[in-house]
Amino acid sequence: MISVARLVGLIVASIGCMAAHADKPVYGDTFTIGIGGMLGEADSTFRSTRDGRPPVDLDMNDLDMDEEASSVWGSLTWQFADSWGISASYSGFESDGTVSASEGGNFGDVEWEVNTFLDSDLSLDLYIIDLHWDFIRTERTNVGIGLGLHIADLEASIGATITADIDGQPVDPPLDLGTDTAAVTAPLPNVILRAGHRFGDSWYLGGTVGYFTLNVDDIDGELISLRGSLEWRPGGGAFGAGLGYQFVDVDVEDSGGSRTKEYDIQFYGPILFLQVGF
Repeated sequence: MISVARLVGLIVASIGCMAAHADKPVYGDTFTIGIGGMLGEADSTFRSTRDGRPPVDLDMNDLDMDEEASSVWGSLTWQFADSWGISASYSGFESDGTVSASEGGNFGDVEWEVNTFLDSDLSLDLYIIDLHWDFIRTERTNVGIGLGLHIADLEASIGATITADIDGQPVDPPLDLGTDTAAVTAPLPNVILRAGHRFGDSWYLGGTVGYFTLNVDDIDGELISLRGSLEWRPGGGAFGAGLGYQFVDVDVEDSGGSRTKEYDIQFYGPILFLQVGF
């Protein structure tokens, strides 16, 4: 894993040893800002298991959680030298559900039996940072490699209640068995390949592929990332729009402390955005 200090040091060293401007195959911008929305879809299983209890995987479908949700998407790219740049983006996902359990289970400190009512919440905040170097860079085409960092901020909570009877009369409100939350913040580094081409003055098509696996201390993780976009700048001007697509597969396990938390989530969907470069 690359520390923040080492990453910053690499950027500073690169700036100091390279010329700071040349023809660029995108639109010649030093800074590019994008803002829009993402219609995200997620497939996820997760668990939070206390020591001494059997692991129980919870699935979004079994918990009657909506697998689609829209969210804000944003990006910033800084082309700080001829062939070097750094980019960052944000996207998120939130869902919840309520269901009557078809079998017993556990999540952290909460345990339940069949027919217990489960209220669940799942959220993902995904921050992506890429430092990239283009080893091929012409007036219209770029091909490069780089180092990336995906920070996946994952949180799930499960609340359990049961409806009980006393002398044939239902207890109101239902009995609360408790709520537990399991949060994991996983900084997952990755190696990236990227390429793009500008068609005419107004259109640019680009994409990035990233992969990494690591096992550090109590964190065991694997990441697959695919991103692409078609950008349109009328006449190559400062303002434009674009359509993109993002796919991220994160599998992370945190075995620190007295419980093991595990998330396996695929997060993907189209992105529509406005763009400005200067």
